Formats: sequence, structure tokens, C-alpha cells
Amino acid sequence: MNIDALPPRVRAFVAVRVAAEIEAALEDLVRSIGAARDAIRWTLRNNLHVTLRFLGAAMESRILPGLTRDLAQIAQDTPAFVLRVRGIGAFPDLHRPRVIWAGLESDEMAALAQKIEAAAVARGLPPSDHPWTPHLTIGRVRNPRRIRDVLAKLAEAKERDFGTCRIGEIFLYRSTLTPEGSRYEKLASFTL
Repeated sequence: MNIDALPPRVRAFVAVRVAAEIEAALEDLVRSIGAARDAIRWTLRNNLHVTLRFLGAAMESRILPGLTRDLAQIAQDTPAFVLRVRGIGAFPDLHRPRVIWAGLESDEMAALAQKIEAAAVARGLPPSDHPWTPHLTIGRVRNPRRIRDVLAKLAEAKERDFGTCRIGEIFLYRSTLTPEGSRYEKLASFTL
């Protein structure tokens, strides 16, 4: 996609993807939990990603060419690294989950997120509302009253290890909200 051909405002974010083996392990966990559709909206496997910086729900697309150059420089200056995906948690917590996530372990990824945050702010975007928390969203609770039977299964997976993978690329995505869920379009990729 040509970034210059985007509408004046877009919903966009910067992210990394985990290896297919980890996606499969997370998909197996979701299948084993088996919550009703109206209880939890699970993230589709092809939409799994780790958001390093949400750029905005309606950011000015004119910022993207400069930010793309910044992301290319950050990627060039950042070596590939190993990421471990371990544990299941939730925001605000596993007793009252709203967002269900897999935990991430990597000091390098935290440093990468900080660099991307600094670049976004330097390009005129507002600072993030909250500090970056390493997580991979796997589901969003739609109906808290319908998940009582799921809570024990989530707690059982609290320490589960989903494996490690090499992170060697970052992506700039455009997100479009639809009634069926978010649709992601890759705008650019940058090799570490």
C-alpha cells in the first residue's frame, strides 16, 4: 500500500508478530478453553500481534511518511532478539478479566517499544496514556457473567510456556474496525 494514498485520518499501530509455532500453541489453548462466542471474542490467529505503539484511532496520515523513515532507522539500529511467550493473564486481573493476554519476556522488546514511543512523540503524536506493558492480547471479554466456567481454565494456564521465537521485523499496520472485529492491513515492514 502506498502510504501517500491513505485517507487524511487512519487508525494505525506498530507491532511485531510471533512465530507460527507460538500462534498454534495459543490457538490450542483457546480451543481448550472453549468459551461461548458471546462470552469472549478470541483474537483470530492471523490477527495475533504484539502492539509496540498504538498510534491513534484517527491519527493524521500525513505523519506516516516521516514516522516510516524513523521506524526504518530504529530497525536498522536494533538487532534481532529472542522473545519468550509465557503465562496467561488479564487486565485488570484474572478474577475480573476484560482483556485476556499471553505474557512476554524480552528486555530488548521493551527497549524497542521505548524507541518507537520516542519517535512517535517526536513526530507530534501525544505520549501514550500508560506505560507499555509487554503482552499479546488473545481475547476480549464480551459478557463477564458468561465466563465463570472459563476462569479456572485461565488460572491453570497462568504459568504455561508457549515457547520462544526470534523477532526480526517490525510492522506498521492500519486497523479498520468492522462488526466482525478488527481488520489489519500491513502498510510497511522493517527488518531488524
